[in-house]
Amino acid sequence: MFGLFTRKEKKSLFQPVRQNELWFTSDGSQSGSIGHPLADIELPIQLSQLTTIQDGFSRFNWKFLFESLTQLSDTQQQQLDTPELFNYFQGFWLNELNVQLGQNYSLNQSDNFILLSAKNDRQLKLIFSFLESAYQRILMTLNGIAKSRQGDKLSVILFTDIESYYRYIAYYYLDDGEYQMSSGCFLNEGLGHFALPDTDMSSLESVVAHELTHALVNHLNIPLWLNEGLAVNTEIAITGYSPYLLNTQKHNKHVNYWNEKTIQEFWFGSSFSKPGDASELSYHLAQLLVHSLSENFEQFSRFVNQAEYQDAGETAATKVFGGSLGDLIESIYGDGEWTPKLDSK
Repeated sequence: MFGLFTRKEKKSLFQPVRQNELWFTSDGSQSGSIGHPLADIELPIQLSQLTTIQDGFSRFNWKFLFESLTQLSDTQQQQLDTPELFNYFQGFWLNELNVQLGQNYSLNQSDNFILLSAKNDRQLKLIFSFLESAYQRILMTLNGIAKSRQGDKLSVILFTDIESYYRYIAYYYLDDGEYQMSSGCFLNEGLGHFALPDTDMSSLESVVAHELTHALVNHLNIPLWLNEGLAVNTEIAITGYSPYLLNTQKHNKHVNYWNEKTIQEFWFGSSFSKPGDASELSYHLAQLLVHSLSENFEQFSRFVNQAEYQDAGETAATKVFGGSLGDLIESIYGDGEWTPKLDSK
């Protein structure tokens, strides 16, 4: 009877990640933790080899890690291929970055995320609540397309100032070209991680919903236009906010911009990173196409799972929908050379 009134301990949404809770020391030797799933694993590398300093920030050397693991026997690789170990590797790297960013920052984790930020407990609760909710909603919204990370936690770095954010992400661009302004990005290297500038909560939710979609379809080999179209439409579904509203002025911009040359830049991705109208119109067109193609979601899911970035998804479209992607553009903008062409890449 009295058990009805017994207070149950509620699991905390997030917990701090502390350096002294790591399972190995900085030189790669075991720290003496007993009973932990990683306690009996011998690392084939020193942890200090996993990170380098570039532009004042610690960078994870995923290439070195993967090359080191491929040199091991199949048995050793299977032993090391655990989410716990890779989450630990990420924690080691983020602890280094935490020190570099300063004492105002702290490292916290939930079931599916590791967050490095300067937020207080109340703000952290709001952010983690949205992260975990968005994670589950994306899996449901894109059922059969999005894929759970199966224990691999997603790292999120929330920078307090925009200058640090841009200095951090510049490392991941191959040249010094001009790019559109960024409100956050998913950096697709290794397990992938998010870099975000600090902003108001509503803006943060939109960026997280968008970028998290990229992370959960990361296993697919899809073209950029399809990836971005999925992300924009899922962002709208989760937040209720559409960043690209169609009106007469916007429609006229589309009509005036897209032609035989620019549509190839869209199909093969280069237009998305151009500043100004090119980028905005590319995201909007991607949203329109995915919205149209996904009216029959079962059919759309088959298309997404077969689409390849090498031909912009043309082969999959012909197989699944029975027509060319160019036909879809023609239905919007009229006659023209709209079909993806491999020789235009």
